[in-house]
Formats: sequence, structure tokens, C-alpha cells
Amino acid sequence: MLHDVLTADRDQPWPCGGGVMGALLRGGDWSTSRLGPVDAWPQSLRTAVDLILGSPNPMCVLWGNDLVQIYNDGFAAMAGTKHPDILGCPAHECWPDLFALIVPIYEAVRQGEARSRKSQALVVERQGGPEEAWFDLTYSPLRNEAGVVAGILVTAFETTAEQQAIRARKGAEDQLETVRGSYRLAIRAGHLGTFVWHVPTDRFVANATFCELFNLDPEQMERGVPLSVVTAAIHPADWSSVNAAIQEAMRTGDDYEVEYRVFGRGGEQRWVLVRGACELDANGRPRRFPGAVADITDRKRAEADLRARVVAEKTRHIDAERRHLRRLFAQAPGFIAILDGPQHVIELVNDAYYQAVGRRDIIGKPVREALPEIEGQGYLELLDRVYASGEPFVGHGIRVLLQRQPGGPPAEVYQDIVYQPIVGPDGRVSGIFVQGHDVTARKAAESSQHLLMREVDHRAKNALAVVQAVVRLTRADTVDGFIEAVERRVSALARTHQLLARHRWTGLALREVIREELAPYLGAEAGGRLRMAGPELTVAADAVQAVGMVLHELATNASKYGALSHPQGRVEVSWSRSGDGAARIDWREIDGPPVTPPRRTGFGSRLITATAAGQLGGSATFAWEPAGLRFTVVVAADRLAHGEAASGPRPATAAPAPATGLDGSQVLVVEDDAVLAMVTQDALEALGCKVVGPATTVDEALRLVAAEPDLDFAILDVNVQGRQSFPIADILSRRRVPFLFATGYGKDIATGQAVPVLEKPFTPRQLEQAARALLLKS
Repeated sequence: MLHDVLTADRDQPWPCGGGVMGALLRGGDWSTSRLGPVDAWPQSLRTAVDLILGSPNPMCVLWGNDLVQIYNDGFAAMAGTKHPDILGCPAHECWPDLFALIVPIYEAVRQGEARSRKSQALVVERQGGPEEAWFDLTYSPLRNEAGVVAGILVTAFETTAEQQAIRARKGAEDQLETVRGSYRLAIRAGHLGTFVWHVPTDRFVANATFCELFNLDPEQMERGVPLSVVTAAIHPADWSSVNAAIQEAMRTGDDYEVEYRVFGRGGEQRWVLVRGACELDANGRPRRFPGAVADITDRKRAEADLRARVVAEKTRHIDAERRHLRRLFAQAPGFIAILDGPQHVIELVNDAYYQAVGRRDIIGKPVREALPEIEGQGYLELLDRVYASGEPFVGHGIRVLLQRQPGGPPAEVYQDIVYQPIVGPDGRVSGIFVQGHDVTARKAAESSQHLLMREVDHRAKNALAVVQAVVRLTRADTVDGFIEAVERRVSALARTHQLLARHRWTGLALREVIREELAPYLGAEAGGRLRMAGPELTVAADAVQAVGMVLHELATNASKYGALSHPQGRVEVSWSRSGDGAARIDWREIDGPPVTPPRRTGFGSRLITATAAGQLGGSATFAWEPAGLRFTVVVAADRLAHGEAASGPRPATAAPAPATGLDGSQVLVVEDDAVLAMVTQDALEALGCKVVGPATTVDEALRLVAAEPDLDFAILDVNVQGRQSFPIADILSRRRVPFLFATGYGKDIATGQAVPVLEKPFTPRQLEQAARALLLKS
């Protein structure tokens, strides 16, 4: 499990994604740059880099006193041929021609103020050649973890289309001015229609140009016609405004000027500009109304064309902005939805939201109907509350069950969510804006990190407990002998731990364990004094320490009394697999001193026997032959691979113990480490207890519980060869048998029960106190 967590962390290079620039940042060597190696970058800088790499707009981060540049793909395109040479370089080296102009902006931003620069013209490389483009630039302060401005965020918004539209409009206006000049020349040249209306007699006369524009008979016009004949040619839609202007001029005598449409020859519609003035008599009554008319059809067409082009350009710009906003909406890293009305009808969602809900057909449906699985999880009530109160809701790491696959079961997901009310012009809430992120992976990483910390703590405490037990159980005739024995055994434990760490706790080849454990005793003559034979065999990680301890005890004995104590002595180690998958390891000593059976069973023999029966799930056999010790240990198949098998209890003999108040108590001991089991058993037997076990597997412990109806209390390890001992605890609870957990996981072990915990490593005195407290409480 530790290997999986470490591998998962290693396999996630930073930054994630980011296109071409993301790949350059991941693959570049930043150790010699002004920013230093990527792993040493502050989180504020890494967050800013993640922000720009995920943006479709050109963006750049200027960091540190030198304003070192890091930018995204959009900015790289804007930089043209300067890219990639300017990546990681100070700004004054990258833009020497602009730097003097921008220095005041940089200084202001470093003081915490935002600045902008409108319509900055730059030459960029596009479609294989240089091209002039315009940008609006914003400069924003970036603060570090201490809140100090440590960098500048530069964002570019391209305005090339707007600048081109301004130029096009200017060209059209120039064209219009040319047309207007032509009309002024025409007027001066006499290409005008002229007229006089004699108001009292309603006699209207005009020249030929006027008659042509209004489709009137020139001969009839020379004699004069009523005004109504002339106004009949005016477009009906324009007549009311023309008549109002005429009446106003007749009332006030002011100048008259109006533009309107008329139907000329063949019914052709043309625009005319009419100017005149009504002359009043001494009594203020209209007397004479002269004027002139000009054909402005071409000008009107030019104006209409200009308006159409302006409208088309605005429409194109609006459409481009709309498409851009939709792309941003669709590509937003978090999920987004817009809900309408009190029923929370789903109006619009982005792709991340579709993915989060299994790409179901949800548009136009109320949330309750579109996502029925969230009923009863509190989310509908939250939406109702936000809609009714107008107050936003912000949640972090919230658990929700969502159907992630069409037709699939709901999956557990963790999300950061914001429900923001949408307020209309009337001040009322009309909908809810939903935005959030899936943080399931983050929660899993946090959980894995917590589990990793607990596992490291557990392993450290277990290691200390084993060392403590080795010290307590080791016997020697002298202090130096005691120190040597303890150092050798602790070194053996350290060697196996180093091997396991080197192989990431995935198990070790038996050949490598043998070579490592015997190396201290063989020196430079290892090739001639050790012979190994057997097939490829891998010992499971949980059993490596036990195998190493057995080999260490054998090698120590051989170096003191056996073959390795003699210059010509040799050791042969062979192994094989039996039909049931178990491994048989044979140890044979050759050419050593004559061997006699020991008069008593020492700590090493006890440790080997207990380890073989407990942690290795097999057995150990000693043959003290005169020619040399022959030893066989059987290792269960499940110690060569992940799994668990039951093993029988280790026979134990208890020495007479003084009266302690615990005399005669039957105690179940469950412990998978042979050394810890031995020290626990010895301590309890010294208190006068009768030990049942020690059991080294959960299954063995369950059998012992079933076979022993008169248990007084129990001491349980929590993690027993990869399985938890909680099923044993449940049975003991139902039988009202008091028990405690002896574990390296600490007092906060999640058992769901109020159970005493004895933390490893512990002393015999602490064990006695815990046992007395347990019996007193019961």
C-alpha cells in the first residue's frame, strides 16, 4: 500500500496539461534558472502558472525582482519569433523596445495597484509571416504566501477586429465625405431643382430638374400647379413629417430643411434634400415659399451601406464574443450549470457538468426530475433555501451520490460547490448559478495520506516493540555478550527493513535474504563457505523479517559453536516447494567442530520455533548430528504470497509465578509477531496467568475463543497478518469477556467500541497495570 501511494505521487508530473507550454515546463531543467528547480517554486507561483496554462487567452506571469517570464500557448503565439528563447528570461531582456514604456506600470503594480494599456500594437507571427495585431493588456499584482506582491499577471485581450472595424468605418466615412463634396460641387454647378410656392394663390412653379425628380410635366409646371400635385409624389411614410415641417415654416418664417423619399420617373424611389424659407407679409401671413432640392440618393445609399457594414461588424464582434464566452463556459475546468425558476429547471450546463452526471438528457428539466438520485441528500433543500433567501451557499468537500454512468449505480463523489443566486433587474431571484469542482481525487489523496501516516506510525511502533522484546528476552553471561547479542539481532532486523525498503515492500527473493543475513559472518570468503541451491522463490513482505530472524539466529549459533566457527566450515542452504505450495528450507553445517545437543533451550531456539509456527505458519526441526547441525523450517504457501492461513498455537511452559491477583486467569493472546508474542506470554505467565495461544492468525484466534469457554480476558493485536481482529472483539463482547487492543496504531484506532488500548511498545509493568484495570472494570 505504501508503494502504491508513493508511486501515485510520483506519476503525477506538474504541471498537468497546459498544451505545448505545459510540456515545456514539465520537460525543462529549471534548476539553473533564476526561479530555481520547479519543486522549490512557492505554491503561489505554481497556482498562477496553473491559471495561465488553463486559459485560452494570452497570459504571462512575471515573477520575482527580475520579472522572470512564464507564459501559456496564447502568449507564445503573440511573442512570435521571440518564443521559446524568452521563456524563463527577465522582462527587460525580452522586450527592450517596450520596457521603458512599461516600467511605470510595473512599479505601480508592485505597489498592489492594477494597471491596463489599451490598443497596444504588436507584430505577431501568423500563417507563416508577420502580421500587425492590437491587444488590450491588463497588469495585476500576484501575491505570495505572505501576502506580499511577488509577481505580475499579464493578460492580453486581442482587439484586432475592433481596430480593423474602426479603420473600415473611417474609410467609409471618407467615401461618404467624397459623395457629399460631389453634391456641393453639383449645387455650385447648378444641378439643383428650384421652386417657388405662391401660398395665397396655391400656385407652385419649378424648374426642369425639380420636375424630373418628382416626375412632373415641365410644361404644366411653367403655368403653375397646386401644391397637392407636388406632394402626391412624396412617399406616404414620409408625408406626415414633411407636412409638419412645412406648417412650422409657414407659422414662424424659419428656414425649412427636410429629407424624404419621392417617386420619380418610372416609379423609381429616390431621396431628396429640400431647403427653403417661407416669406411672411407684414401681418405675419405666409406669402411666398421659395426653395431648392437636391438628389441625395447616392449619399443615402452610402450611409445605408456604412450603417450596414457597422451593424455587420458589430454583429460579427458580438457573435465572436458569444462564441468565445461559450468556449470558456464549455471548457471551464469546473462544472457549471444555470438553473431557472423556483423548480430549478436546468437551462444551461458545460461539458464538465454533463460528464459529472453521466451525460444524461437534463436540459429543460427540473433538477428533481433530471437527477432523481439526489433526492433525500439535502441538495434540493439547499437550492430552495438559496432561491428563497437570496443568500449564496459555499460548500467544501461535500459528499454526494451521483449516477456517473448511464444506467449505472450511484457513485460516491466529493465536490466543492457554490450556489449563487441570479438576481433580475427587479431585485428578485430568478435562478441559481451553480459552479463547482470534483474533489474526489483530492479527498482520496487526503485519506491515503492519513492512512500512510498511520501505517508509518504503526510500523515504527511495532519495530520499537520488537526491539524492546529482543532486549528483554536476550540472555548472556556477560554485559559485553549481552550487548553483542542485542546488537546482532537489532542489526538483523535493520537489514531486512533496508531490503524491504529498497524493494518498496513488495517481497524479496529468498536467495537475497540468505545472502544478506549471512554476509556479516562470511566476510570475503562468502563464495567458498556458503552454498545455496533451489528454485526462484519470493518471500512475502510480511514474512521477510521472520525468515531473516531465523537465518540470523542460525548464523549466530554457527559462528559461535558450529561450522562458521571453524576456518574450513561451510554452510549449505537448499530449498524446494511441496505440492501444497509450502516451502521447505534446509540448513546444513559441514566441516565444523563436533556437535552435541544443547543442555537447555535458549532464546534463539525458542525464537526460531515460535517464529516458524507463528509468523511463517509452518514448523521448525533441529537435528544435532555430530557432523554438524541440520535444521529444517517449513514456510506456509500464503507466506510466499499475499494471503492468510491458520497455524496451531505454540506450546508453552509457564514457570511458577508469585501471587499477583491475576493468578490462574486464562488470557487469550493474539499477536502475529513471534518476538512480541513471546515477550507478552512470558510477562503474563510471570504474573501467574495461563496463556491461551498466542494465536498468530485471526482464524486460529476464533478457534481458540470457541474452544475456551472460561476466558478471563484477552489481549488483541489489531492488524494480524493483514486482517483486523475486530471479529474476535465482537465475539468477546457478546460473551462479556473484557479485552484490550495492543497496537502500534495509537489510542485513536477506529473500533466503534469503547475499548482500552495498550500502545506498543509497552513494558511488563504497563501490561500488568492494563490487565488489572481491565479485570477491575469488568
